[in-house]
Amino acid sequence: MQPTTVVTSAQEVGEELIGTCVTPTKIKAVQQTLGQEKERHLCALKLLQSFFTCEELANSNTDGTYRKKCLDSAKLNSLKVLVFTKFPVGATEDKEKVWRLIKSKINSFSFLFPDTSFQISI
Repeated sequence: MQPTTVVTSAQEVGEELIGTCVTPTKIKAVQQTLGQEKERHLCALKLLQSFFTCEELANSNTDGTYRKKCLDSAKLNSLKVLVFTKFPVGATEDKEKVWRLIKSKINSFSFLFPDTSFQISI
């Protein structure tokens, strides 16, 4: 499945919103990722390391299937808020369908790293 092209322009995400989603020590890393990434799904994947530990990502997925634990839903929701604030859905896009696609990429991504010593560099 090909990544969805974002037809709307990227938006600025304020530090106040970021601060409600991550700990103060992660704000700068999140701001940097949001400022650099140009595609919604790549931004979400890169932001994972600001929300979850390497161990969580190696042993969990978004829905707790395939004998893995479920990633924290509050953290996933915060990730969703940041991604859709940065990359709003277009008039012809279904937000939940786009989010399901992003979650499937997160799940595929977690299968690539069975060990816990990885750094995300997309």
